[in-house]
Amino acid sequence: MARKPSNNSSEAFTPANEAQFQRWVIRRAIECGWLVYHTPAVPIAPSHSRYKRYFTPTQGHKGFPDLVLCHRETGVVIFAELKTQRGAVQAHQRTWHDALRANPNNRFYLWRPQDKDAIEQILESKGVDNPNENKV
Repeated sequence: MARKPSNNSSEAFTPANEAQFQRWVIRRAIECGWLVYHTPAVPIAPSHSRYKRYFTPTQGHKGFPDLVLCHRETGVVIFAELKTQRGAVQAHQRTWHDALRANPNNRFYLWRPQDKDAIEQILESKGVDNPNENKV
């Protein structure tokens, strides 16, 4: 059973990087009853190298959103791209974003840490509030 989410907006929320932000979104989604899918990147540089390079093993077109969430009760599906405050959307990501936004039944979000309160509201509402709002 999902734990009752806390709605404490006064909590300090300053993830240092996209990975921390992603862990927070995944944790909150699970607490709110969402199933979560994410394809993790794997390191391709030797572990002793100071230059870390990563590769996301996929088939098909690059740029698919970071997370796919499906609520256990409502069946609402969310595609979420996560970026840091300054993170840029790449052209291959924008292609996916545009395609997903083309269908008004899709729920696509571009989430950044400053969207914390809106993210919490969407996750806690099981995705049923503001069905036409996909611009966060």
